[in-house]
Amino acid sequence: MIISWNLRGLNNVGKLKEISSRLLKLRPTIAILIETRVKNKNAKKIRDKLKLPHNYLDNYKWHDNGRLWIEWDNSKIDVRHVKCSSQYVHVGVYNLQGEFKFWLTAVYALNQLDRRKVLWKDLEAIHKHQQGPWCVIGDFNNVTKAQDRIGGKAVTESEYIDLLNMMETTGLAEMDTTGEFYTWTNKQVIGTIYSRIDRVLGNLDWFQDNLDTVLTVLPTSVSDHALLCVSRKDPIIKNNKNFRFSNCLIEMEGYNDMVKASWSRPTRGSPMVRLWNKLKRLQQDMRRFSKPLSNLKQNLIKAREDLQFAQENLRNNNMNGDRIDRVRQLTEEVINLNELEEKMLMQRAKVDWIRKGDGNNSFFHAIIKSRNNRRNIYMLQKTDGTLLENQSEIEDEIMDFYKKLMGTEDSQLHHIDIDAMRNGKQVNMEQRRYLVSNITEQDIERALKGIGDDKSPGIDGFGAKFFKASWCIVKEDVIAAILEFFNTGRLYRGFNNTVVTLIPKGDNARYVKDYRPIAGCTTVYKIIAKIITERLGKILPSIISHSQAAFVPGQNIHNHILLAYELLNGYGRKGGTPRVMMQLDLHKAYDMVNWRAMECILKEIGLPMQFVSWIMTGVSTVSYRFNVNGTYSDIMQAKRGIRQGDPMSPMLFVIIMEYMHRTLVKMQQNPDFNHHSKCEKIGLTNLTFADDVLLFCRGDSKSVSMMMETIRKFSDSTGLKVNPAKCQMFFGGMDGCSKENLRRITDFAEGKLPVRYLGVPLSCKRLTIQQYMPLIDKIVDRVKHWTSKLLSYAGRIQLVKSITSAIAMYWMQCFPLPQFVLRKINAICRSFVWTGKQEISKKSLVAWDTMCRNKSQGGVGIINLQVWNIVSLMKCLWNICRNSENLWVMWVHTYYLKGNDAITAFVRPNSSWILKNIMKQRDKLGQIQQHWDQALSRQKFPMSAMYHGLTEEHQRVSWRSVMCGNKARPRAVICLWLACHKKLSTKDRLRRFGMIQSSDCSICNCADESINHLFFNCSGTREIWGNILDWLGRRHDPREWDMELAWIIENTKGKGWKSALLKMATAETVYNVWHYRNSMCFGTVVDKQVIERNIIDNIVYRSWQYPTLRSHVAKLMM
Repeated sequence: MIISWNLRGLNNVGKLKEISSRLLKLRPTIAILIETRVKNKNAKKIRDKLKLPHNYLDNYKWHDNGRLWIEWDNSKIDVRHVKCSSQYVHVGVYNLQGEFKFWLTAVYALNQLDRRKVLWKDLEAIHKHQQGPWCVIGDFNNVTKAQDRIGGKAVTESEYIDLLNMMETTGLAEMDTTGEFYTWTNKQVIGTIYSRIDRVLGNLDWFQDNLDTVLTVLPTSVSDHALLCVSRKDPIIKNNKNFRFSNCLIEMEGYNDMVKASWSRPTRGSPMVRLWNKLKRLQQDMRRFSKPLSNLKQNLIKAREDLQFAQENLRNNNMNGDRIDRVRQLTEEVINLNELEEKMLMQRAKVDWIRKGDGNNSFFHAIIKSRNNRRNIYMLQKTDGTLLENQSEIEDEIMDFYKKLMGTEDSQLHHIDIDAMRNGKQVNMEQRRYLVSNITEQDIERALKGIGDDKSPGIDGFGAKFFKASWCIVKEDVIAAILEFFNTGRLYRGFNNTVVTLIPKGDNARYVKDYRPIAGCTTVYKIIAKIITERLGKILPSIISHSQAAFVPGQNIHNHILLAYELLNGYGRKGGTPRVMMQLDLHKAYDMVNWRAMECILKEIGLPMQFVSWIMTGVSTVSYRFNVNGTYSDIMQAKRGIRQGDPMSPMLFVIIMEYMHRTLVKMQQNPDFNHHSKCEKIGLTNLTFADDVLLFCRGDSKSVSMMMETIRKFSDSTGLKVNPAKCQMFFGGMDGCSKENLRRITDFAEGKLPVRYLGVPLSCKRLTIQQYMPLIDKIVDRVKHWTSKLLSYAGRIQLVKSITSAIAMYWMQCFPLPQFVLRKINAICRSFVWTGKQEISKKSLVAWDTMCRNKSQGGVGIINLQVWNIVSLMKCLWNICRNSENLWVMWVHTYYLKGNDAITAFVRPNSSWILKNIMKQRDKLGQIQQHWDQALSRQKFPMSAMYHGLTEEHQRVSWRSVMCGNKARPRAVICLWLACHKKLSTKDRLRRFGMIQSSDCSICNCADESINHLFFNCSGTREIWGNILDWLGRRHDPREWDMELAWIIENTKGKGWKSALLKMATAETVYNVWHYRNSMCFGTVVDKQVIERNIIDNIVYRSWQYPTLRSHVAKLMM
């Protein structure tokens, strides 16, 4: 255990005693004590009173006040001084046998920005002269992003850019934390500031050596800084009784026979009981069948060794049929084991954006470890401040919390307002008949197909992939069990026993309430719930008001954001109509829903009794078992609440919130109620997205009182409680006295704009660059995580395409992003792709504009964010033009256009900045007029067609046939792409840039190393490529790259198996030859036969995943 704590002085007797007590309880192996304020002459006396082992290093030589002490337990480790300054102490850590373990740098940065720059330079210098695992820990006096400080001055990029640059240069990344998020507070009532300035950084070697290590941020106690505790937690002993089906089992030989044999044994009982018993029995058979997976790594190593031995034997007698057959069998075994390993890791890692695989097993391992460390609960804090670290204590605290929350019914609730419910839209007779119509086999199969293969299973351990893969065997029993539920309304309790996993809501999860309970329902229950949800979803738009945007087909989250911006426009100006916006926080919304109230609401909205009975059976028979660090708790019977993870829950919650809306509609009939400015004509009082609620009214006491009374009655009848401490009010056109009067009515605090709403900042005026920083920080956080350093070029490109662009696109749906922000995001993504770092670099092998082209034009299909932003705003304009059925469009037509045509309407000077930018897109319609007219006539906005219409046309590259549809590993395809662009860093290019003196080929030493020479004019690489072509059955003499590429292009234009294999062979050969060249450059001798074998193995492995290629590859292996 390593701890770091800024003590802010050790000279006070009482404080010293408390600090000593805390440190002795923790018993760290290494303790870094910062800002002791102890003079050198008093150091020994104070250290004696601390009662820690007397092994200390410090930096008194550089500063009088004992800025840094390092203390260690010499019965466990040895610490050796290397160097220090007034801001750091750098040491080497060794075991008792004298073997090096890691470098450790204790840091206490100075307050002045320019003096901290000296520390960053010192750390860069340390990095240059050492190798191996390195940990930097302490008080950096520096934030790393905008969210690292609340209160005080707004964070600016200039504050942290130097620190980030140092981290990039040194390869250091921040360690994930549990516990507190902010590590320092000024402890002031007025002008409170929290910031995150204490941290732990590590290089890739450190993280890979410490995958089981956790950083816990403990409370400040008697200091103003939190205590950082880096500890290797005892391995959490998983309960082996918890069965979980591995999707890769379906690839194993004998799988179907095993399932069929187990399933065919007879059982007694109703269809549901029979299905449950068969699944439980199959668990035991699956455990026995999956035993080879427990030793998968060892089996793979042995299979590779056996294959190598068999191939060597075959070379001695290459016409021996038995030896040929043996090589074929072992090759297939190696391929299957590789495939099993990767599929198992991908299922556990759940990294959706890299599904196609790239041999990134180290990345998958790291992601799994990182996620487990984040989800495992090593420490909880009770409300009285007590810290819990024991597994049983943590489990008891979780059970106690949820028994009070979901295991207890609130019996004091009032009845719902039936008049309010009946005055709204009702389900009609045709819809009622549809809802309870017969359930068909097609309904069940469609529901099963709609469940993702990698979704977590329920208590029985069988995910959707098992049922899909074994459908021909289990189909009859599953259908009979599900039809039994819909015919009788009874649900076997085992299928509704739910495993709950607690996921931290943020980086500072300390209490149980800081974790989100995600329910893992059984697949059989999910099928039932999805059938109900599908039917409910079809009638929902006809009964739900436009004020709700969550989970209602046709409604969109961004429309609420746009409308909120319009209503806040002018809030920052003096004068005008007094108006109020209130942001509500519903405490544990899903968990607090009262079942009787929900049943009554469902009936009063017109749902048939039988359909309501199906829903209530699914909701009210649920029981929970909490997954606490891999161990299941005792069963807890629920008394209220709906599950996060149940397919029905989102729509049920929407219907409950519809009741709130209808009570607000009834309230508007009171003549004393006054609407918010520009809301009365469309009857707007609220914008609701699930449990995110905004309320709007005139800024007078009567209107606010009536609205609060309506919300109180809603709470008293449904169990959904408003948490005043987390609610905020925003005022427009009101003086201080009037604001205070309304605050007393609501007990809400006055909020400050911008405020976070649905993931974006909500403001009354144009966002500043500073307010876009959360978007940039979110992208930086994703690319700077240490696990991203394990990705290849291909993996990094996929990460940019799938995640970072998606983050920006969410904002683009409603905001015009400034050019500065777009350039910044592009620069971050470009630098990450080419360097693996977040530090903005000019290094770029291929221009970013080229990368944003599609594959046929020589790009890799990364989205051009500038163009996509325009297309997103055009979609907003299109919604206005077609008068889409949502509140924002209704508001624009009612208060802005007033009957005028959207294309020709005059843009008013007082329009909001967002609306001005949307209307500005009218100038660009000429470029895509045909697509625009089609979109209006077809009532569908084709984002992709619009994007391509606005994107500059480029000539298609001649080598497009080699790239498109290439089934080689993504990293090999990217290497081939670089070769086609002639952008590989060959020695002739490096010499042209003045980076090296000699450009002799490292393989043959006979010519300058250029693309044309290396592929395949070099005698060494020509032999490799020639042998691969021979193996493919291609009679062809390799030539230099330009000529060879022309031949490859000519022979890959078709769609047959020969063309597919040649594409793969080209990519894999270019990649492996380049890898071979790099090894030779750095003095590593590699056998060419090994290179050829790797190429063939990869071709075979990738081909084996495609049935159309498998038989042809099998013949090549003979």
